[in-house]
Amino acid sequence: DVIFDTNSILMMHGAEDKTIPPAATTVASGQLRSAGFKVTSKIYPGVGHTISSEEAMDAVIFLRDGLK
Repeated sequence: DVIFDTNSILMMHGAEDKTIPPAATTVASGQLRSAGFKVTSKIYPGVGHTISSEEAMDAVIFLRDGLK
């Protein structure tokens, strides 16, 4: 059986996001950590309100590494 660590959360945000401020990820990450979650968060320089190829690759790595 494949099991994923459901206590781990990946949060990614573009530093140039004008729709949702990057600070929202910082605040949410802290709140989730306080609630007991293992949070990995990263702010991507030069990225707006979209998903960059670097973010997509980081998501793939996070999911791959999280599968047991």
